[in-house]
Amino acid sequence: MKLVLASRSPRRQLLLREAGYEPCVTPSPIDEQLLVQGRVGPEAWVLSLAYIKAWSTIGQMTKQKDIVVLGADTLCVLNGKCIGQPKDRAEAYGMINHLQGNVHQTVTGVCLLSHNHFSRQFFFDSSRVNIGPISQEVIEHYVQTDAWQGKAGAYNLSERQAAGWPIDVDGDPTTVMGLPMERLAPWLDRIGVNS
Repeated sequence: MKLVLASRSPRRQLLLREAGYEPCVTPSPIDEQLLVQGRVGPEAWVLSLAYIKAWSTIGQMTKQKDIVVLGADTLCVLNGKCIGQPKDRAEAYGMINHLQGNVHQTVTGVCLLSHNHFSRQFFFDSSRVNIGPISQEVIEHYVQTDAWQGKAGAYNLSERQAAGWPIDVDGDPTTVMGLPMERLAPWLDRIGVNS
């Protein structure tokens, strides 16, 4: 089975490659910024977005067999409020300021769709993230780099830890980076995805 990743995320591609998979990248045509969460909780929302991404991608590949399409979505949750990707520098600055000095939850939903077995498989994983105090100067410099673009909560775990930010994770760090590989790899192996 060939793995198709319905995402532009370089982090998700890297996590899969580091685990020994070589995905074919076919980003979903859906603009998730146009979708509204409504009254569902964060777990149901990331699963819904993961499904929509996978479904919209596999719908373009009706003639291809032996494929599994992987959709995923990640949110941060602080004090019951869902935090997605920032739209601009001001929003990124506000997100980092709200997250620093607090503990938040990061939730990633995953959907796997296959033509061959007409199957849909879903799961989500969550990790608790503690971001210690960060100076305003550091935050302002980071925001100016635009490295926050495309990142839930306006940060990438491995990049910010490498930069010396005080971040601790309780759970699978790859969940925070966009794909919970501790849970995903056994699923991919079980359904026969080539690694």
